[in-house]
Amino acid sequence: MHLVYSYKLSSMHYFQLLLRLLRALDITDEEGSETEISLKFGTSPQQIINHCNVSLETLLRAYFLRHGFEWMDSYLCSFLTDVCFMAIHDMNASSSHENTTALQSSIVLFAKGVYDQGQSFFVGQLMFELVRKKLRLEDFELLKRFIKIEPIQEIQTSGLAQVQMEWPVEIISVTENPDAKRINSLVKKFKEASLDLSSEDSTE
Repeated sequence: MHLVYSYKLSSMHYFQLLLRLLRALDITDEEGSETEISLKFGTSPQQIINHCNVSLETLLRAYFLRHGFEWMDSYLCSFLTDVCFMAIHDMNASSSHENTTALQSSIVLFAKGVYDQGQSFFVGQLMFELVRKKLRLEDFELLKRFIKIEPIQEIQTSGLAQVQMEWPVEIISVTENPDAKRINSLVKKFKEASLDLSSEDSTE
């Protein structure tokens, strides 16, 4: 069972890396690059992206059916966060009702997974807050049917000072600047938001 579990995680990591590489604008949009990739791999970059995306989502759904998302696993949280942000990005760019329905299913399932991970460790809570801020209102309302979401003021903030990580999150392409999206930078924003909330409460 341990070997099967390790194989699943290795496969997820493989597809995660491919997606980050191929979603990079300088690879898929540069003149001549699409033709070069098509000749080398026998298919277009977009078809490879679609295949990797479906493969990663399938592995995560299979993992969910077999294990659920409640068991703490920092690697799993990384995959869930990545796929959720990709689905949110694609949702904002989609104009197809059928595609929107499929993306909403992915967003709600994987956002719930990030939330479940957040019940076990503090970084997971931070990841869920980032995901929550990106959700459309209708997706957020649907998600609330499956989990109990507390107001942001009630989330424990005492652990913020202890979080010192360089992990860049909310990255769906290797062309994005990771510095502004590292955990350390995001923690600083959370601290500032907490101070703003405290000052508002004191003036009421």
